[in-house]
Amino acid sequence: MYARMIADEALAGKPLVRIARMLNEHEIPSPRGGLWQVGSLSQLLRAPAFAGLLPETESVWDTRLGRRKYTSVVRPYRDPETGRPVAVGEGIVTIEEQQRIVAEIESRTQGRGDGVKRPVRSPAHLLTGLLRCAVEGCGARICRNGDSYVCQGVRLGHTCPGCASHGCSCRGGRGERLPGTEPWRCHALAAK
Repeated sequence: MYARMIADEALAGKPLVRIARMLNEHEIPSPRGGLWQVGSLSQLLRAPAFAGLLPETESVWDTRLGRRKYTSVVRPYRDPETGRPVAVGEGIVTIEEQQRIVAEIESRTQGRGDGVKRPVRSPAHLLTGLLRCAVEGCGARICRNGDSYVCQGVRLGHTCPGCASHGCSCRGGRGERLPGTEPWRCHALAAK
């Protein structure tokens, strides 16, 4: 049920970070029971089994260990005789829908010289990247979220790590005041 909703949101072009935030806000657990992350959504949407295909994990020869080692690359298994992907059942999405989703995800990433793919950054907002969360125990980047700036963890739908460590129950980290502290102590901004 949720898998199709995730697919529909991705097909509509919604960024994975927003899909993860929506799932976390609705308290829908990830496959391993925790919070949704962009990486777990990307893996799910790219998985051959999501389109009803038999998966195959790429392996490489490890000369140091003297044996084959699996990589993190998973692609559809192809029939050796026909070269076509092998279907194992009905998928959440069609192969064409999955190709559109993957193309959309790929359009938002670019490769670095070392082969690692990173998100293509849109123009930064005025303060994004210049500030860090000043809550003791956090120090995460401050990012724009709607019409304000919040701790990166909060923007992703989590509780600020600093607040969690000192028992703050502000749930959102948008400058709420902690009882017994000066105004704006909780989630204050600090220059990098």
